[in-house]
Amino acid sequence: MIEIDDKLKTDFAFLLQSKPEKIAPELVLGSEADGTTWDSMAIVSTIALADERFGVVLDGAALAKCGTLAAVLALIEKELARK
Repeated sequence: MIEIDDKLKTDFAFLLQSKPEKIAPELVLGSEADGTTWDSMAIVSTIALADERFGVVLDGAALAKCGTLAAVLALIEKELARK
């Protein structure tokens, strides 16, 4: 799995409107309990982040189905494997 370094935590915290200390693979996206936002803007921002940070373009529909940060990271890894 992709390691979540401080920069990635900060980036995901910003786009999910959360706090860096809450960013972990088990984070549930769009959960009021976890205090995250998983809307169309967060999805588009995640696509841009994956492109900028990892050089992969994620499918928006597949990304929208991700329920946790671990699922997002797995999708990024899947695209990296295709390269």
